[in-house]
Amino acid sequence: MTNRASQQASNEHEMRSETTYLQRSREDFSRAQATALTALAQAGRACSARELAGGPRIGPITLTLQWLVTKGHVRTEVHRPTGEGRSEPVYELTDDGRAAYQRLTIHTPPARPLEAPKSRT
Repeated sequence: MTNRASQQASNEHEMRSETTYLQRSREDFSRAQATALTALAQAGRACSARELAGGPRIGPITLTLQWLVTKGHVRTEVHRPTGEGRSEPVYELTDDGRAAYQRLTIHTPPARPLEAPKSRT
């Protein structure tokens, strides 16, 4: 096996390891759910769906947040602003949600590259 072929085999092995890890860690969450968990974790505070969506289209994020609430990863309460303004629900990670976020973001160390057999000549 040439050095180039050995490197290619090594890269394929690392990609398989990474893919297997991601499939294992994200099997319970869609991309939208993982993104919502990440956004809430990075905000570090309760946020409204509008804040998380970054605009007026909040339908998809609201459905995602509702799913996370039913699974116990997020809690919700109504925020009543002082003065004028509309009340709106805000969402915050629970302890289970923080643990799920940690599982999603912990990466396994990369696999050691496979070494080519030593030449006997």
